Amino acid sequence: MESVSNKSLWTLISSGGLQTEPGILETELLAQERVLAGGLASYKPNSKDSLSKFKADKEVGDSWKDFVVKLSDVIGVEENKTWGILCSYLSTEFRGTSESLADLLKHEGQVKPLMVDIWQFYRAERLYLLQVVKEVLTYHNDAKNNNREVFEKVFDKIDDDGKLKQNLVDQFKSVIKEKPPKSDSLGSQLATSCRKSWTHFNLREQSELLQLLMIYFHQTGETDAGDWSSLCEVFTSHQFGTKQLQMLKSGDEGEGCQQLALAVGHLEAALMVQLLDLPGVTADPESHNIFGGEKGTEVEKVISGLGDLRPHGPPMLAWMLGQFLAKGQEGLQTAQRFGEVAIGGGVLQVLLQTLQGDYTAHGLVGDILHSLVYGILSALVQAFDPASMGLGLDTHRLVVKLLAHRQIAHHFWKNPMGLSLYFEELKSQFPLEHGPLLEVCTSLASASPLSCTKMISSLSSLPSFTDTLDYIPQSILRSVPSGLELTQPYFPYTGTESVCIPPGSVGTILPNGVTVRWAAPQNGWQLLLAEIGHLASQVTSGAGSVLPACLERVTNSALLVAAVLSSDSSLAPQLHQISHALLLVMDKFSQVSSPPLRLMAATIDIFSSLAVETPGPVLAKLGRTSLLPRLTGDQLHPGVVGQLLAGQETVQGEYPSLLAFLKLLTVTAKENCSQACIAFVLGEVLPHFSRWRYDLASDREKVAKLALTAVMQHGQHAEGLHMMASDRGLARSLLVLSSTGDRAVQTLLENQTNWEVGRGADLVDIVQLSLTILNMLVTSPSGHLVMTGPVGHAIRSPPAGAAPHYLLTLAHYTYFHHKPELAIAAVKLLSSISVDTSDQNCPVSVLACLSSAATAVRDQLLARLAKNMTVPLVVIR
Repeated sequence: MESVSNKSLWTLISSGGLQTEPGILETELLAQERVLAGGLASYKPNSKDSLSKFKADKEVGDSWKDFVVKLSDVIGVEENKTWGILCSYLSTEFRGTSESLADLLKHEGQVKPLMVDIWQFYRAERLYLLQVVKEVLTYHNDAKNNNREVFEKVFDKIDDDGKLKQNLVDQFKSVIKEKPPKSDSLGSQLATSCRKSWTHFNLREQSELLQLLMIYFHQTGETDAGDWSSLCEVFTSHQFGTKQLQMLKSGDEGEGCQQLALAVGHLEAALMVQLLDLPGVTADPESHNIFGGEKGTEVEKVISGLGDLRPHGPPMLAWMLGQFLAKGQEGLQTAQRFGEVAIGGGVLQVLLQTLQGDYTAHGLVGDILHSLVYGILSALVQAFDPASMGLGLDTHRLVVKLLAHRQIAHHFWKNPMGLSLYFEELKSQFPLEHGPLLEVCTSLASASPLSCTKMISSLSSLPSFTDTLDYIPQSILRSVPSGLELTQPYFPYTGTESVCIPPGSVGTILPNGVTVRWAAPQNGWQLLLAEIGHLASQVTSGAGSVLPACLERVTNSALLVAAVLSSDSSLAPQLHQISHALLLVMDKFSQVSSPPLRLMAATIDIFSSLAVETPGPVLAKLGRTSLLPRLTGDQLHPGVVGQLLAGQETVQGEYPSLLAFLKLLTVTAKENCSQACIAFVLGEVLPHFSRWRYDLASDREKVAKLALTAVMQHGQHAEGLHMMASDRGLARSLLVLSSTGDRAVQTLLENQTNWEVGRGADLVDIVQLSLTILNMLVTSPSGHLVMTGPVGHAIRSPPAGAAPHYLLTLAHYTYFHHKPELAIAAVKLLSSISVDTSDQNCPVSVLACLSSAATAVRDQLLARLAKNMTVPLVVIR
């Protein structure tokens, strides 16, 4: 009973996993050529004919046939394929021996849960199959990918004569028409659970297939003039996903399903925009297959029937802008009504939501979507004034999101039109309109080091200074034909003369009558520094003297500096003065009852970036302030970090300061002077983080990952390792995390909206870190402290209640195939425990702890070792 699972294939090719030998990879992938080409269509539905063929099959034992027929009825796949799925399940997932399986099949009450488990495995297999195809499609022409040559051969096979495009479309049609499984025979409780899971899996498949189509069109450029109309017809048949979204909102499905349904509509709208090919219109409008050909009339007819659903907005707006790019004002006039309908339906909000979807975690999908939205917004800004249309805020949010993307920022700096016009307008309104420019600059700084350098230069040479007339003494103004002229120097920031508008400067009064724009070039960084000094003087006078607007401006300045140094820490000397000023003003806030949370987080982020190069000096500098925890003898003082955690973050459910502190600690934990900070993490974070309230559920996993990473780094010197080994609170925390279990991790992975990011992916890292730290502690010179503490107690005690023994939980990680490194970490820890001699009177017998499961665990380990597809490191270890 041997069958290759799609999860095993994914493990081989995953770029995040261990490198597979190219020969093995090519052999295994080409052996599955027909399955990869057919995709989900390879799972054909069962029928009377398939049943007859299966019953006549002599290769399947009669003792299995009745069970396979029942299973086939539940999963809805022809019997022979069901037999293959069962074989894959038994070889990779089943937690037992052939004897225990035979015994299980004799009891009807146990057979039903087994069927549900196999059904879940089958649905995950479908997703892993799509993910394998996605990896091949994404990297088959990427010269930097280690597997490019293999992927190229596989792609040529599965896309023979361009058949893959139609195969993907057919699969999508089939998925949106799929019915829930026939699960009534499983009993009401299992049937309900099965149907809910089916909804999630079905939506995941819709999302993945749409992404595959998007990647295919991008990578091959093979689009026909009729693709737009045919795909629009498919998407319209289920109302661009909105019908299923409304049904989910009225039901009791989880938020994840609603996010997936929303994602389907966004991806379908994006595909419609992609096929309109706005960049092609700009390059050669006359020969464009839609805007320059006969198909344009057909497409316009379909477009005219849209407009009543939110996902209709992007293609309608793109159609109007495409006409503008192809025919200028004439085209704009004929298609303007489509754009007006789209804007009335909140199209810019839809575009922003599209860029915020989890699917953008896939690099190529994110690149494609950002490019599509950038093309739309650039054309919109070029053709209209969004602010005059009431779209100022939506446009700004979209610009901020777009310019944080590396490719978009690169194009932005080369193109004098489009969003560059918007950027220049923001510069002309600074510093009166402070936030918008700094938000855009922060995005540009975070995009790439090159973009960061260009942004610094641009902000250093502002053409003007915009201010309110109310702030300027009338005695130093005189009227001139072009507006107003200064008769004396004007210093806009109280208490400093570092910013000066020189006499003779001419100011233009803006249409609102209360704002003046001085034609006096300024260094924007000097303005930010003056603003920080202004806030410092307010804090010195007491918390009541701090102006919220001033605090907001300084916080935005700190976020900008943090983004710059995160992109390129070599720029630290240029920003030394402003970084130091921010630290001083934040230290002054340590004297007030409620220090500003966002400013604290941004300031710590700045010094996290600086600490990458000089961790010791940075930690020493921060140690001279009241921001970080510190030790006085045996007394731990939590500092502002602890004050904010207890007084604001755990109350509000948001943890920007703690996350920034933990990020700093991950790069400074190797330093001896980090002991107080690590003590704070061991005493106040790891034992309690799971009980805190979180506005964003993902923050819980972020806190755990960063805290564990810092602890592991601190264990690289003897003193830190001994302190950690003797900390029973840490041992208990690591026990809880490492006891999560492979099934819980796999379930969370499958419940994500994609494979790339989510709580499941984070939990994989958290469990792996906890196993690694435990192994480091057990094998350290102080290992006896661990094995005689909570860890040793858990190992030597019988399991409590229905929970498995701790060592059995570790052993079951060998069934986890999604990321081999997790299984390796578990096997290493098991090995270290098995040879531990810290307690001569009570040595640990791993076999005894595994009890009746020992044989199954042994068989699974041997099976992974025997397979040609086993990751090499598993074999070696």
